[in-house]
Amino acid sequence: QDEINELLVDRGKQGLTVVRLKGGDPFVFGRGGEECAALAAAGVPFEVVPGVTSASAAPAYAGVPLTYRGLSSSVTIVTGRDDSTTPNEADWEAVARMGMGGGTIVVLMGAAGRDEIAHNLMDNGLDAATPVTAVTWGTRPEQVTVRTTLGGLGAADVNAPVTIVIGAVAALADELAWFRLPLADKRIVVAAPSGDGAAEPSFGERIAAAAARTGAHITPLVTGARVSPTDGGAALRDAIAQARSAAWVTFASVASVEAFASAAPHTFAFGDALVAVVGVTTADAFEAAFDRPADLVADPPNGASLAAAVGDAPDDGSTTVLVIGAEDSTADLPEGLRVSGWEATPVAAYRLGPPPHSEVPARDTVDGADAVVCTSSSAATFLVTHGGLITATAPVVAIGPSTAETLARAGLPPARVVPAASPAVTDIVDALLTCLS
Repeated sequence: QDEINELLVDRGKQGLTVVRLKGGDPFVFGRGGEECAALAAAGVPFEVVPGVTSASAAPAYAGVPLTYRGLSSSVTIVTGRDDSTTPNEADWEAVARMGMGGGTIVVLMGAAGRDEIAHNLMDNGLDAATPVTAVTWGTRPEQVTVRTTLGGLGAADVNAPVTIVIGAVAALADELAWFRLPLADKRIVVAAPSGDGAAEPSFGERIAAAAARTGAHITPLVTGARVSPTDGGAALRDAIAQARSAAWVTFASVASVEAFASAAPHTFAFGDALVAVVGVTTADAFEAAFDRPADLVADPPNGASLAAAVGDAPDDGSTTVLVIGAEDSTADLPEGLRVSGWEATPVAAYRLGPPPHSEVPARDTVDGADAVVCTSSSAATFLVTHGGLITATAPVVAIGPSTAETLARAGLPPARVVPAASPAVTDIVDALLTCLS
């Protein structure tokens, strides 16, 4: 804490605008007062922005009002963490008297010491039958609420970070609990190839994170590993060298953008070539990688619609189109371009190798799911051939028409397939909500 105080004073004296960001309220067990005192002593001006303390927010999300007419008209907030630098930090006799008088006791940072805290209160007269509600990760998707009594608190399954409410109002959680996420306790399998180890989350990881925020339990199922194409990337290097003189360069997926960007020089520019991409998600990845927008974004997001959007080849000028995609990708895009007179050259930017070994068979993972998210045609094929998708019962969210078509050709009943409106993560989560609501 002393180092933090010194840093605040030092940066403040330099005339910088410093934000000391804290969770909850900085003046409720946040040491905000100590930091303000150090700034005041140094003559550094400061401003305090009040926050919402977990002492009130977490109980509210568990359906526990800290005061309630006829039950409690006072609140005592106490830390459950022993700090040897602060003498007499918690007067448990006084706290117990507040509880016996009908007041509510809120204990912060008390997970580890909850058994000792309970005994301190009971030893000072508070009834062992006093209701207790413990809220872990309050207000977050992974919130867990445990109802017990003061006598049972020590043995209860309570984990940090927790807010513990002790008193008659704690029992109101039994009837006033309201916070339940739409996919709470649903088991979702996100079937996707692994990324390439990049710092940014992969497509499958972003879907999993968004679905988890709805309360679902997520199980990733790796359907393949992105590896170098069979030619070692020779065609991709040639395409990068020729891109400036092409009429169009197309990207079929986020993975194709990432592979191209990784192989291209840092100063690479497309010159006079126009760039077309499949879908908004790929467009966002392209703009992030090359600091410029794509010239054309296909909607709906599939190869056929991109070919149609590019239109007919001109009578004069270049008719070369470099189609950047997976080695085993479908031929919809290059074939559609050739029909319109373009010289379409598929370029393998990567290929999907076999997934790593898993201790849990893919079939068992799929059988236990309430829903499956299928992120590509290759993932669909894997689910059918290795995951027993046909005999399973879970609905399947397909990220686009091509994936849905692959599932249909494999024999999956149409009633089980829920196509997302687009491959955008928000639309995929919306499709999950639709099929599981």
